Amino acid sequence: MGDSPVIRARGLSKSYLVPKKPNGAGPLARLWKSFFPDLEPFRALKGVDLEVGRGEFIGYIGPNGSGKSTTIKCLTGVLTPSDGEVEVLGFVPWRDRGEYTKHIGVIFGQKTLLFWDLAVIESMLLFRDVYSVPQKDFQSRLEEFTEVLELGPLLDRPVRKLSLGERMRCEIAASLLHSPRVLFLDEPTIGLDALAKESIRAFLRRYHEQEGLTILLTTHQMEDIETLCTRVVVLGNGEKIFDGALADLKARYVPTREIKVLFSEVLDPARLERTLALLDVRRRGSDAITAVLDTRKAATGEVVAELTASLRIVDLTISEPTLETVVKYIYSGEPAGRAGSCSSDPRNDEMARAPDEAASGKQ
Repeated sequence: MGDSPVIRARGLSKSYLVPKKPNGAGPLARLWKSFFPDLEPFRALKGVDLEVGRGEFIGYIGPNGSGKSTTIKCLTGVLTPSDGEVEVLGFVPWRDRGEYTKHIGVIFGQKTLLFWDLAVIESMLLFRDVYSVPQKDFQSRLEEFTEVLELGPLLDRPVRKLSLGERMRCEIAASLLHSPRVLFLDEPTIGLDALAKESIRAFLRRYHEQEGLTILLTTHQMEDIETLCTRVVVLGNGEKIFDGALADLKARYVPTREIKVLFSEVLDPARLERTLALLDVRRRGSDAITAVLDTRKAATGEVVAELTASLRIVDLTISEPTLETVVKYIYSGEPAGRAGSCSSDPRNDEMARAPDEAASGKQ
């Protein structure tokens, strides 16, 4: 396959027919429409282009209704696109589904792969047979996952008696038993407690590094993205509006740094005032200053040098905006200064459009 992308989508589009909202109708008309609604097209995806290379761990994010889950369903062959081209591992997912699914793993956080009333090991054995995994390979992988994911006490229990965190550990093991080359994760940590989330993240990070697996992750948990992904794709209103490194996402949409300084003496008052004029000062006391720097107006290094020259510094910390802050700004279109430690950043028209989740009923 060489350097060819593992996942390639060109002009990926998907439309649904959704009920038209009754407008100004009386109670009987609204009741009639609820049983026999007029339908209108809704475009969940609007010409999305995406390429993912071998071994990448991509965060695929966006607000509800932006098209994330629809993308995953098209890439896994669950849905057939209305338009566009998709290839994963050289397969067209919806056309070659029988052979294609042998090479991918899929986890939908809100839906279980396992059989509800069977013991976990029974589901594992069924997956072994479905994917024709040789017994030796199956045993080796099961032992590895049992040790790393601590599945020992869970294997003989019915799935319905597992906690959500326990079930998710079993789901991940089941999805990897056949050694897929691509793993699609749709909200794998939704509803989990902090300890369970960290356990899942640690396993995914280790397995990705060990196996060179290509992973596409959709999530609303920003800590998942910051912990696991180096590249992020942002969807809004069915369109791709950002594709790049996490650092570039932060720099583009919230180019700020929070600076906190503890000091024992002011060495050069005039120089300090000139420096503070470059900053958005949030707090100022006799021995401490908290301010926000807009990196489009001044370089971080220059500001630190000026502060060092004008103050006898006891401690200085510089903090980037968290990904959660950045994404909150992107989703809401609020001025960055209201979304956290951010400065006002001109709004991108595409980012500011809020998806109409209620109208679409789709993701």
